Amino acid sequence: GQRTKITQNTINGTVSDKNGAPLPGANILEKGTTNGAQTDFNGNFSIDVTDENASLVISYLGFKTAEIAVNGQTTLAITLDEDAAGLDAVVVVGYGTTAKKDVTGAISSIKGEDFKNQPVTGLDKALQGRIAGLQVVRNGGAPGGSTSIRIRGTGTVNNSDPLYIVDGVPT
Repeated sequence: GQRTKITQNTINGTVSDKNGAPLPGANILEKGTTNGAQTDFNGNFSIDVTDENASLVISYLGFKTAEIAVNGQTTLAITLDEDAAGLDAVVVVGYGTTAKKDVTGAISSIKGEDFKNQPVTGLDKALQGRIAGLQVVRNGGAPGGSTSIRIRGTGTVNNSDPLYIVDGVPT
């Protein structure tokens, strides 16, 4: 019997935004299959496709999904466009994401534009008085002194301070 030879075509590439910033964790999927990959911290990916004429579907939260025809290329530089409409409907909750309509409880959001022209020196001062139930209290009057932030008077277990997660990292 004859064996059918399946050729693997390795495609390397990068995924970035229109300013050239890498998009870590972007999803790359070979269209019509379950074969996929994700970009690393620097926006790089590598995926083996079975067909050199395959199409890749690239998706990333807050950006428009792109479909790229491989056409025998082995290196791709992919730029995704921002999707402002899609970002409004998604809320980051803890360590995942969920649709805004599926969230139970109260959610307050504040956009960067709301305080971009204000002469504030820190996030605590920028948030003060802008979100219902958020209490920002300076601990003493010394320059560089700490600030207490309380959400409806309570916080994390064994601690009254909220847990801050910036780019997925607790801080």
